[in-house]
This record gives sequence, C-alpha cells and structure tokens, in this order.
Amino acid sequence: MALPCWAFGTALGIIAGNSLPTKIVASLSVALYGMFLAIIIPQAKKDRIVGVLVVVSFLLSYICKDIPISSGTRTILLTIIISMVAAIIKPRKKEENV
Repeated sequence: MALPCWAFGTALGIIAGNSLPTKIVASLSVALYGMFLAIIIPQAKKDRIVGVLVVVSFLLSYICKDIPISSGTRTILLTIIISMVAAIIKPRKKEENV
C-alpha cells in the first residue's frame, strides 16, 4: 500500500512543482528543513540522548560527505548505524513500545 501512495504523492509533487512559480518552489525547499527541525527539536528537548544523537548524526554526515558512494546510500548507512548505536545505548522500555 505504501508504494502506490508514495508514487502518487511523488507524481503530485512533480505536477505541483512544475506549475508553481520558481520563488515558491525555492521557498518550499527551505520549508522541508523547517519540517525536519519541527520533528527533531521537540524530541531532543524531551530526551538529552536524542539531542546528542542528532548532533552526532550531523557531525558524522559532515565527516562522511567525501566517501565515494551516493549520498542516498550514505544516508541509509548512517541512519542504520546511528540507530543501532542508539538502540544499544538506550533501549526502549516495555511501556514505551505501546
């Protein structure tokens, strides 16, 4: 179910992006960073470990920027590695899994 919805949303985004003025499209690309910050800032304020992991993620991403693999692959690898380390450092309690 996710794949058709993803493809449909992507198609809508392409159509909308091609029909909007360039200034608005540029503004929306900045809004993507704002959405990302809106997701991570509240969690980082609640949990110090999350905040540290966010900073570590930024640093590792910067350090690994010159590794000769695609940026998408690099992002996926860093996400897996950092999330594994986070799960080892701070596993979720049973009541948090609900």
